[in-house]
Amino acid sequence: LATAIMSLKKELEAHFVVIINDNVEAALASKVDGVHVKEHQAQDIPRIRKLLENEAKMEDGSICNRIIVGTSCHSLQSGLLNWKRFRPDYMFVGTCYLTQSHPEKTSVEQLEGPSLPGKVRQAIQNAMHKECDVQGGQEKELESFAPIILAIGGINELNCAEPVQLGADGVAVIRSVLNADDPAAVVQSMIQKMLE
Repeated sequence: LATAIMSLKKELEAHFVVIINDNVEAALASKVDGVHVKEHQAQDIPRIRKLLENEAKMEDGSICNRIIVGTSCHSLQSGLLNWKRFRPDYMFVGTCYLTQSHPEKTSVEQLEGPSLPGKVRQAIQNAMHKECDVQGGQEKELESFAPIILAIGGINELNCAEPVQLGADGVAVIRSVLNADDPAAVVQSMIQKMLE
């Protein structure tokens, strides 16, 4: 499936990224744009990035596409630690709302909530500024290591704007789009609500 999607992407000259969840071998075989690494395996990000970069090298040694490796976090501490140690390109941060993806979380009190993505983003920005001060003002260089922070968990048309208003860069969505009668319309509606 991933190989077919990548072929279609090339044929249509489409501008989207394809990330495979937690399967490095499939990512290598299908030459997708990247891979999502589970939070408890975040220490593998540098090794996985190297594998994907080696596979993406052209004859002249340059890398034909930017390699994307991301992870998840469920606390401020793990988000900050994983950024400092492994420099993921993005982080899914949550669980923001009740969701079937985490059936073990049955009440709002068990959730990380919609404010956590913004808190993680702010903590990383603060850490970047500290590193910049220590390194003598290389802020532009450090900004290239800032991950995109995406709120995840129970995101839908009604609540998608809240995590963004609280500091997330965007949202990651599964059921609200996949189960919709008109997925494209749902995506457009969510984008509009997040931009308001």
